[in-house]
Order: sequence, then C-alpha cells, then structure tokens
Amino acid sequence: MMNGDIKVRSAPGKGSRFTVTIILNTQDTGSEFVEELAHLPVLVADDDQSCCEGTVVLLREIGMDGEWVLSSEEAVERTVSRHESGEDFFAVIIDWKMPVMNGYEAAMAIRALPGGGDIPVIAMTANAFAEDVLLARNAGMNEHIAKSLDLTKLGEVMQKWLR
Repeated sequence: MMNGDIKVRSAPGKGSRFTVTIILNTQDTGSEFVEELAHLPVLVADDDQSCCEGTVVLLREIGMDGEWVLSSEEAVERTVSRHESGEDFFAVIIDWKMPVMNGYEAAMAIRALPGGGDIPVIAMTANAFAEDVLLARNAGMNEHIAKSLDLTKLGEVMQKWLR
C-alpha cells in the first residue's frame, strides 16, 4: 500500500533476515519559523537522554539553539547560571515525570527565580490528559506538549511566546 516491499531470507540453523522498504516523504523543515526564532536559547530537561537529544535536533531545525540536561535540578541550576550571566533562556521544556524533583516542582522553582517569571516553561509528557494539562498550568507551566514531538507543533509553541 505504500509502494514498498518486505523481503525475508532464512537459513535453517543460521536465522532469518527481514528487510522492509517503505517510501516516506521528508518532513517539512520548519523554515517558516527560522527568522523569528533564530538562535533563541532553549533548555530541555528530561531523564531520557535520547529524548533530550531528539528535542534539541528539532529545535535546531527550526533555527533555535537548544541544550539539554538530565534532571530538573540541573535545569534549575542552568537557568540560574544563565540569568546570572545575563543570557536567560527563551524557554525551558521539562518532562514532568522526573526522579527526585519532578517537572511541576522544577517549574515552581524556576518561577521563584529572579527573572523566572518571564521564561515560558513548557511541560513535555507522554500524554495529554485534561487533568495533566491542568496540573501543569497550576504548577506555573505555560504550555503542554506531548511526546513524541512534532517539528511543526514545536515551532508553533515556540513562536507563540515571541514578544
């Protein structure tokens, strides 16, 4: 149905090799966001390194400068360091199910920092249940995005917070 094919090569006692070929269109590069969001710094915090790395790749595709940390505590520390150097983050994306300090607690800690009230804090979760979105808002998070992130959705969320 997708103009692809599946091949199987098998030998007794040696195992099997399956090859699947499908034709996919390339994803939009998000170029419509590049000018407005170019080089704005965003921090990503998640205890899953591959999720952090993937999100930073998407941020770079829309022209932003992304960096990541593996804990909420590091996110708060990095936000403080950036503020002290006069180079605040444009936004912080935090997974809300983190060990030790969860995303809600991190959002409240960032809000309590000097300048922390001006930084959009975005909850990143595996789902988007209404009660989770409400909890995120009550914790001071401005937005909610569900994993797995989509380039266009991420760009739209970031563009929303341009001043």
